[in-house]
Amino acid sequence: MMLAGNVFGGFFSYQYKTIGNSDPTKNNDLILSEAASVSGIVQFITRLSIGALYDKVGFRFIFAILMVVNAANAFICYHVRETMWLYIICIELNYMVLAGIFALFPAPAIKTFGPKHGAQVYSLVLLGGATVSILNLV
Repeated sequence: MMLAGNVFGGFFSYQYKTIGNSDPTKNNDLILSEAASVSGIVQFITRLSIGALYDKVGFRFIFAILMVVNAANAFICYHVRETMWLYIICIELNYMVLAGIFALFPAPAIKTFGPKHGAQVYSLVLLGGATVSILNLV
């Protein structure tokens, strides 16, 4: 699930500036860099809120919402690249989903496999993110 959840997010994290600057008549590099900087705040808020939501609604509901947002973002981000404010929303949604995925997985791993094996299992889950990074380079 970590692998599948990170495929688009990992790719888009590497390529959003290339896609956003695909029009040679516009130089949106500064705006796109600022959008990535703001994503730090988005990730901070997401990680805190996902942790609180997990305690109330559980894993499946939150992960389903994150994957719906991820899929919708994957389908529309390229098409809205000409409208900068929509494209910035796509960038922020991408980083929100990535932060949510990484904030969501530790607690279920510990809850399912216990404190001794949960950390070991979570480290294997994290390999999904690393694998996606390698696959994005191919």
